[in-house]
Amino acid sequence: IRKRLGQTRYDFQLPSTDDDSAGSVARNRISQDLSLLYRLALNMGSATTTDQLIQVVLSGLLEATPADTVAVLEVQDGETRLQAFQSQTAGEGYRAAPEQLIREVLASGEGILAEDAHRLRPSQSNLSHALGVSSFICAPVRTGNAALALLHLYCLDPYRSLGPEDLELVVAISKTMAVAWQSLRRQA
Repeated sequence: IRKRLGQTRYDFQLPSTDDDSAGSVARNRISQDLSLLYRLALNMGSATTTDQLIQVVLSGLLEATPADTVAVLEVQDGETRLQAFQSQTAGEGYRAAPEQLIREVLASGEGILAEDAHRLRPSQSNLSHALGVSSFICAPVRTGNAALALLHLYCLDPYRSLGPEDLELVVAISKTMAVAWQSLRRQA
């Protein structure tokens, strides 16, 4: 595990007093991410079914991150079930999230970024997942203390990996998705 995250920079306003180029690049990335979050929030809000909501989120995650595959795992009674997934590569199957990672995310309520997944021992991961996965993110879709679902993203290409900025964006998307999911439940 490289990083854990419960709060994101999108949860509060950042000061914009920095005039250096690094600050400018960071503000540009934040502006792009906020635009994406806004557009995704509008699309999530217009979804009329949970399946539509999930498809909006999956498409947005593929667009916004270098992930090869993104998935939504529904959580019921502490167990997860694959709800849907999308992949950049046609015909690519879903590689299940490591059980240890799922347990950790459900227990902590925080999103997790892990790199060098190919180094995981079979006792730490599903063997099928450990083969060929360079990095992954798993983040809870929560309302209060209850997890409704998990967002699971992974990269297969060792030269492209998910980073801390991707984790922040995924956690922000998961929070927005939780609000939309709750709204759909209330309407049903």
